[in-house]
Amino acid sequence: MQKIRSYISLLLLAVMLFPLMEKVSHQLEHVDENHCGKKELHFCAQEHSCKICDYVFSSTDEPLAYHYEIKAKTKVVTFEFKKVTSSITSSPNSSYPLRGPPVV
Repeated sequence: MQKIRSYISLLLLAVMLFPLMEKVSHQLEHVDENHCGKKELHFCAQEHSCKICDYVFSSTDEPLAYHYEIKAKTKVVTFEFKKVTSSITSSPNSSYPLRGPPVV
């Protein structure tokens, strides 16, 4: 039983380390290639053609285009704002709690 557990643990270790080692080995394959070092926005020729570098991992099956047609009845509501002319005083007898810093 102990041997089976050690084999399973080695298998899981290999499964977890494979993507890391693949990434490092693939980066070492492209070490001698010339890459464009310009920082500003520009167009240049494709530097290399590599299916591993061009692959983009997607965690969901995202459709190429979204087509939504929303049919909803809407009602126009108008609001009327009135100007408030009274002000709240900061006297100690006021029943309104002060929420900001005191005015000096």
